[in-house]
Amino acid sequence: MKKSISFVLIFTLLLSACFAGVITASETAADTEKTTITIQIGSNVMNVNGKETPVDEEGAVPVVVNGSTVLPVKGFVEAVGGEYNQSGETVEITYGGTEITINSVSGKAAVNGEETSLDTEPQTIEGSLYLPLRFTTENMGYSVIWTADSRTITVIDADTIENVFAKGDLNPAADYFTGVSYVNWLSSYDETMKIPAFGQVTFEPCTRTDWHTHDGGQILLVTEGVGVFEMEGETARLM
Repeated sequence: MKKSISFVLIFTLLLSACFAGVITASETAADTEKTTITIQIGSNVMNVNGKETPVDEEGAVPVVVNGSTVLPVKGFVEAVGGEYNQSGETVEITYGGTEITINSVSGKAAVNGEETSLDTEPQTIEGSLYLPLRFTTENMGYSVIWTADSRTITVIDADTIENVFAKGDLNPAADYFTGVSYVNWLSSYDETMKIPAFGQVTFEPCTRTDWHTHDGGQILLVTEGVGVFEMEGETARLM
C-alpha cells in the first residue's frame, strides 16, 4: 500500500545571477535597510520601498532592446544612494565601494578598474542615454527578477544569506534538480502520530526543481533569499 507522507520544507534560496542575479558588493550605501524597487516597462514611475518616484526627470521610460531592459539609470542610482556623473562619452557610477565606468559610444565598461562586457550596448533614444539595467544593478550588488506577465523588474538587496539551520548534505534527490542543492532533515515522519517530516532545502544560485507532485501535500516556509515558485496552471510568483 502506498503511503502518503506530508512534508514541511524550509527553504533557503541563495541569490544568484540567474533568475536573481547578484554580485555581492563588500559595502553598500545602506547596510541596515533592505531596498526593494519595482520598475515597469513603459512607465516613468518606479516604486522605491513603497514610495513612487520618477524613473527619469525628463520623462524617459524603460524599454526592452534585444531582450534586455535599458533605461536612463541615473534615477535608480540616486534613489539607492549612489552617485551618477556623465562627462562627454563617459558615465561614472559610484555606490559604496564599487565604481562603474561606461563609455556610451564604444560600449566598453569597467568595474573597479577591471574591464568587463555589457549585456546590451548603450542606446541613445530621443536624446536620452539608456544603459542596461541588469548590468548596472547587479554590479551595484543587487538582485534582479523579471516578471514577464506584468513586464515588471524587481530589484532587491543582495545581502549575504545566513541559514537558520545548518545547510546539511548534498541533496540525495539531485537527479530531480537542476543545479546544486542541500538537504538537512530536522525531523522524520512519525507514522504513529502522523506528524510530517521537517527539512531544510538550500538552493545554490540557478538551482531549480523538476516538475513534481506530493501525494500528501507540502508546506513551504522560505526563511532567507529570493526565488520564484510556480504551480501548474498558475502564474509564477516571487518568494
